[in-house]
Amino acid sequence: MTNKRSVPRSEDVAVRLRDRNDGRYAAHYKSYRRILMNLYEQIKNQLTPKHVTERYGPPVHRGDMICCPFHDDRTPSMKLYDDHFYCFGCQKSGDVIDLAAQLLRLTNHEAAKRLAADFGICNDSAAPAIRHPVAYEHSRQFHEDEQECYLALLDYLKLLELWEQKYPPTSQYATPDPRFTEVCQMKSYVEYLCDIFITGSTKERVTAICELKPYLDELRSYTAQKNMEEKAIDRNKRIQDELAV
Repeated sequence: MTNKRSVPRSEDVAVRLRDRNDGRYAAHYKSYRRILMNLYEQIKNQLTPKHVTERYGPPVHRGDMICCPFHDDRTPSMKLYDDHFYCFGCQKSGDVIDLAAQLLRLTNHEAAKRLAADFGICNDSAAPAIRHPVAYEHSRQFHEDEQECYLALLDYLKLLELWEQKYPPTSQYATPDPRFTEVCQMKSYVEYLCDIFITGSTKERVTAICELKPYLDELRSYTAQKNMEEKAIDRNKRIQDELAV
């Protein structure tokens, strides 16, 4: 029998971010989610890393291997999977938008827009926009909500970067660790959201707040729990190393 997990998985959080309404944000959520998520999701659903490299990057070799654009790679060491990539030389990983951002020297936010334009991917955000109270965009509450969302994303991003370093696949044939799989699924999207809070328009930042605000407690709880687990793993490893001496 499988034990029910007390802490939601990141993929569960992501589903709730997409599908749930809450409190004072409910009136804006359904329409605003299109602006934020649809372009990103449509790109990932329609394009693979191989599509991107064939258009912008180095040639694809046998076994879907390419020379890694993240370091000086003379022998192909980056593996292109259907939904992510991984370099066995520099251990860089990510999804189709990460790869496009590196090849084009853009932020993830800019890369998503470039991919949409170059590959003719229509953004459903053209749907009628919901009018958000203008006063909110100039209020102290807006700036407090923005900072709160951004800091929560940064904490989660740090956790993903830790997992990326600790749990990479050992070979192109190995089954990835679930934590590394989560990195490949979530890191690029989190960076995309962070880019919006740094360089996005006011409308895009309001959209991001409406998307994230109802679920910040859940995301923070998940991040804190996983950080505690990592500290326990490190502590147990130190004890084992000391006993082995």
